[in-house]
Amino acid sequence: MANHPCLPPKSLRVRLGESSVSAASTQLRTLLSALGSTAHKRDLTKIGRALAAISGKSQPYTYKYVHSVLMGNLPAGKDFSAAVDSWLATFDGRLAHGLAGFKKIEVYGRSDQAGAQVDGRIEFCGNPECGIKFLTDHPTRRFCKICHPPTRRQI
Repeated sequence: MANHPCLPPKSLRVRLGESSVSAASTQLRTLLSALGSTAHKRDLTKIGRALAAISGKSQPYTYKYVHSVLMGNLPAGKDFSAAVDSWLATFDGRLAHGLAGFKKIEVYGRSDQAGAQVDGRIEFCGNPECGIKFLTDHPTRRFCKICHPPTRRQI
């Protein structure tokens, strides 16, 4: 059988890193067994959507990509591997169930509730001289509370 005209001969092809492919494949197999899922198109499509949501991607991973990583034909990307690992962490008890895909950050505030879970979006202050990152309390807030203190409506 002749080589495909677009591919180099087999003797010149570089093999994929076996350790990265097998590690991602093993993690994905572990995730499938933890979920009680199979390698069917329907299940892999659902897993691809969930992993894309965890990794913050706007487009879901296709079932073909998930299947290729599962079979060891493709190495998994960094975002995909991190999403699989954080989802597995919820089963291991290393991470609370609803926090897959989240990162731990340090937040300062005036509260007695140390260790509370705060969910929100971090943004840089709109003032170029400020440089503070802050947790938004409203979708239209562009400046930190030092540069632009919130105003109260007069009734």
